[in-house]
Amino acid sequence: MCLKPADGLLQEPPFAPQIAPTLNTSERILLRIAHTSHFIDRVTTSKNLKGHQVAYQLSDYNDLRSIKIQGSTKYKSLFQENGIIAGTQRGERWILWPMGIPGPGEMRQRGHHATAFLGKKHFDDIDLLERSFERCR
Repeated sequence: MCLKPADGLLQEPPFAPQIAPTLNTSERILLRIAHTSHFIDRVTTSKNLKGHQVAYQLSDYNDLRSIKIQGSTKYKSLFQENGIIAGTQRGERWILWPMGIPGPGEMRQRGHHATAFLGKKHFDDIDLLERSFERCR
């Protein structure tokens, strides 16, 4: 798939991540995550492993949306009412706040992620991929 050319003057191009490498049967995908921004720095394979690695266990998202309060039968959500995680503010909020997006760059609950500062584009738009990509020629 290839990115479609912009069809509007102020259209932001879609984010196109790195292409995942081809794996041999004994290899796994490895993601190198930046320690300050939590952006994906590199997509590589286990054959290119350097440095410290942490293996994560997958859990159901719904099991992680709230946690039981220790010593109580009540649960507490990680997210505030607006879907943002408290304490995850980033520096770009001082530059991007006039755009009207609450907490730009802050960690958000599924379904609360805007993907553009101009217009409306969300991860859960039903035709986002069709509008952004086309078969390569």
